[in-house]
Amino acid sequence: MRISPSSISLYRECPLRYRFISLDKLKPAPKPFFSFGNAIHKSLYYLYADSLFSLPPLTDLLLFYHNNWNHQGYSNSKEETEYYRLGLSILSNFYKKEVKNGSRPVAVEYRFNVAFDKFTLFGFIDRIDKTDGGYEIIDYKTSKNPPSLDSLKRNHQLAIYQMGVEGNLGFKVARLSILHLRSLSKISIPAHKPENLKKVLEEISEIVQKIEEGEFEPKLHNGCPCEFDDRCPYFREKYQENNIAEVVDEYGILKERIKTDEKRVKELYRIINEYLDKKGIRQAFGKDFSVTLSLVRGSKLKADIKRIIEDNDLWDEVQSWLKECGYEVEEEEETKRRLNVRRRDV
Repeated sequence: MRISPSSISLYRECPLRYRFISLDKLKPAPKPFFSFGNAIHKSLYYLYADSLFSLPPLTDLLLFYHNNWNHQGYSNSKEETEYYRLGLSILSNFYKKEVKNGSRPVAVEYRFNVAFDKFTLFGFIDRIDKTDGGYEIIDYKTSKNPPSLDSLKRNHQLAIYQMGVEGNLGFKVARLSILHLRSLSKISIPAHKPENLKKVLEEISEIVQKIEEGEFEPKLHNGCPCEFDDRCPYFREKYQENNIAEVVDEYGILKERIKTDEKRVKELYRIINEYLDKKGIRQAFGKDFSVTLSLVRGSKLKADIKRIIEDNDLWDEVQSWLKECGYEVEEEEETKRRLNVRRRDV
């Protein structure tokens, strides 16, 4: 099985969405950050593709960016214009810094394939630089905020890139870096040790096994709902042609009202009982209703377990289960107070 870092990330985020995109070949909806990132990555590849002796002029870079701009995924022209201008700013600042530093990558958009026992890892690496201690793998990010150092250490993508470079090129990787293009800041960690790479491979192997066994359970996360919500068990109900939404809302409102009413009923019950006891009487009258106190002999479970169970509507279920298990429900006698309510005109 062939699998890429992006596919691994997709499966970890939501196995069902992975199935929709990777196996069912459903097209994900265009998103502004995808279109924007694609245009930036293409432009940076153009910048270095033929840079053996010198970089192309900045005007050529910006013209290439303009000609390869992707219009898809933006909610309106204002949003698209904001992203477009951001790209011009990123590329201009990046170009000035690269010219000043005189940086020249060893490779850009490097494609790798590394075969293991049960799967093959493949993908593209944005950039590989030569350093004093070996080679540096650089991944460009156009996100709003740079990643944390801790997230970098847990980043499977960079670990896979390291295995790709070392496995295909035989280079000694010294450093793994994320270059945050909006701030032009670089966050780096040392290359992973063999034992760390082994753990990553074990996790990937588990994912591959789940895919091959057809495990594609949906997973709720912060990105939900996605563009396939009409196919997802968590969200597709809203597309059904019935009034279940109204029923659910009415049920919720009534349950809230019942809770409020029950609380008030208990409070009124206490007040009436205290009044009857204080006056030494058995009946009280309102304008429309009257209440009569009666004492009823009954039974209760020890430690008031039955009351707790019944309050949660679990008595029938628990009683049946106890009998099936051969338990006798131990009860003791109890005298209950009961207020009988009736309208005065009846």
